[in-house]
Amino acid sequence: MAATTEQNRTRKPENQRTREPDEPDEPETPVFEEVDQDSIKEPAMDFVEKMPEYPGGMEEMMKYLNKNIDYTISEKTQEVCSRIYYSFVVEKDGRVTEVKVIRGCANLELEAHVKKVIEKMPKWTPGEQAGKKVRTRFRIPVLINWK
Repeated sequence: MAATTEQNRTRKPENQRTREPDEPDEPETPVFEEVDQDSIKEPAMDFVEKMPEYPGGMEEMMKYLNKNIDYTISEKTQEVCSRIYYSFVVEKDGRVTEVKVIRGCANLELEAHVKKVIEKMPKWTPGEQAGKKVRTRFRIPVLINWK
C-alpha cells in the first residue's frame, strides 16, 4: 500500500507538460487589448456653444414630421396621446442616432412609428463646442395633430 501511495504522489497528469530548467517561461497573455480609438464614442453633450440645427430650421423639421407621421395608426387613443417627447443624438457628421422616448403615451405603436420617422431624418448641422463638431443630445416634443 505504501508503494501505491508513493507512486501516486510522484505521478504527473498526462496532459501536464514538464518545463526544462533552462526553458523560458511562456509569455503572459496581455491584460489590455489595443482598442480602435475611433470605435469609442465620446459622450454626447447636452449643452454646447452652437446647438445642432435641422436643415432649414425648426419650422422645416415640423413640416418633415407632419408630412411623415402616419396619424391613422391606432386613432382610438387620440384623447390620451397629444404629445410624445423624444431624445436623440446628433453625431459629428449630422446623423441622428440613439433615438429614445423620454415621455410617451398609451399608444406604443405610434411611439415606435414616430421613432422611425426621427431616425430617418436628413443629416443635421452638428453642434459645436470650442470650434469643434461634437456629439450633442437633442430633445424635442412631437405634437400629435389628429386629423
